Amino acid sequence: MNKVEKRLGTFVGLLGKAELVAAGVLLVLTLGLVVLTIVFRYFLHRPIMWASPLVTLFFTWMSLIGVAYVYKERGHISVTYFKDMLRPVSKGVVEVLILVIVLLCLLITMWSAIQILPVHSRRFIVGLRLPRSYLSSAVVLWGISMILTTVYFLIGSIRGLAAARKGE
Repeated sequence: MNKVEKRLGTFVGLLGKAELVAAGVLLVLTLGLVVLTIVFRYFLHRPIMWASPLVTLFFTWMSLIGVAYVYKERGHISVTYFKDMLRPVSKGVVEVLILVIVLLCLLITMWSAIQILPVHSRRFIVGLRLPRSYLSSAVVLWGISMILTTVYFLIGSIRGLAAARKGE
């Protein structure tokens, strides 16, 4: 493992810990806001107009941050039945190809999210008076995190593929 890979791994690990804390805080805030909304609407008969859009904003950020964290932990759902039947070199090639496809999809998603930011900055979230870019910027930050993680995984998979080729 070279210095760049080690530093990237350390950074991705720290980013994952920060994402876990942020997702947890947003979960608590979301649940608290939902409870507050229920109390105000049904018991005090004074609905809070800005609460629902804020819950949506928190939930969007929490979901995307949570997805990035789970991806870092390799906790995503995957069907490995056929891949596990392959020989080590073939398995390594498949892993590298999957990561390259994931990276390309993330780059396309990021490009689209960046393109929509200027449009969203001129439109506002009803009830909050915040630009819609607060929602779409979550996709940009999520994308950066996922791209860094995918690059780290790709480096490790290429190294593993090279080791498997030497072993066969």
